[in-house]
Amino acid sequence: MHFLQDPEAELIAPTLYTTEEAAARLGPQFKPSTLRRLAAARKVDVALIGRKYWWTDDQLAQVVEVSTRPAAKKTGSRPSRSHSTSTSVSDHRTSVELLRPDPGGRYGKRAS
Repeated sequence: MHFLQDPEAELIAPTLYTTEEAAARLGPQFKPSTLRRLAAARKVDVALIGRKYWWTDDQLAQVVEVSTRPAAKKTGSRPSRSHSTSTSVSDHRTSVELLRPDPGGRYGKRAS
C-alpha cells in the first residue's frame, strides 16, 4: 500500500511530558500520583511508552476536564431546623429509667 506524502512537509510531533513534568505543568493541585491513578483507571487517554506514562497537552486538558466537578445546584434557602414544641425535656425524663450504679463496682462482689 502506498501513501501519498509531501516530501517537503515536516512531520510535527506533539510535545510529550513525563508524569512529573505534566503534574508541574498542571499546577500544585495535581500530584504525579493523581495522574498515575487516573491513567491506571483508564479515565484519561495517555501514551504508555516502555513502562512510563507520557502526556500531551490535549491529554492534560482531558485530565482537567475529568477532575472538574459540576457546580452545585442552588435549591433556594436551606430548610430551617426547628425543634418540635409538642414534647419537652421533662416528658423525656419521665419515660426513661435512670441508670443506677452496680453495688460492688466493676470488679467487686455482686449481690446474689
